[in-house]
Amino acid sequence: MDSKYSEVDSEKLDGLTHIDSGEIFALDIQKLSIEEAWNMLSENHEITKGKKPNVVILDDVLSDEKNAYEFFEALAIILSDGGTLVVNESNDFSTATLNKLANDHDLEVVDIEKSQDQIRWYLKHKGMYPVSPTVVQVMGEEESS
Repeated sequence: MDSKYSEVDSEKLDGLTHIDSGEIFALDIQKLSIEEAWNMLSENHEITKGKKPNVVILDDVLSDEKNAYEFFEALAIILSDGGTLVVNESNDFSTATLNKLANDHDLEVVDIEKSQDQIRWYLKHKGMYPVSPTVVQVMGEEESS
């Protein structure tokens, strides 16, 4: 798998919630293998220089990801302890599916923002942030439909 990622400029972070204030190191990731995730922790890595990002953004990548389990393992490796994983997908992707995948990697969905054709999920390492009532509501709606 060819890894594809880049550092995010501050404009792309405008309007995002659940991101701690202070110094932000954000990556936009399209593909990432477990091996590359471990390589990113090296001080010699050209982008990360061994620093874990505290914001990772995924834009419409999960529905095309062939090995989502491995992809999430790699994301969990690189995301800093208090970091936020922001997942933007079309409305046809399930919150329950995403939360199961996240839980398998010690992450959890903590909030959701919905628009007409897009859902934005905020994920954190388990227990690092309270889960919004919106998450419970959306999962209940999905379950009953």
